[in-house]
Amino acid sequence: MTSELKFLSFTSKEFQVQDGLPSMATEFRDLPNWSSLNALIFISAINDAFGVLISSTDLSKSKTLGDLFTIIQSSK
Repeated sequence: MTSELKFLSFTSKEFQVQDGLPSMATEFRDLPNWSSLNALIFISAINDAFGVLISSTDLSKSKTLGDLFTIIQSSK
């Protein structure tokens, strides 16, 4: 099972922000460096790191990092 801390640290690294900056309540579209291209890279990185493929539908329905984390957790 993936911990919230591991997921937030992973996200911080992917978007080149300081650890501790994003929280589960962070709206991921507000992250520095968020773009449609980086969204695809992030989805691919999630698949590589956690073995979960987030669909474009899941991404469009999600708003926060917590929403994405819930998808990761429920897919395991």
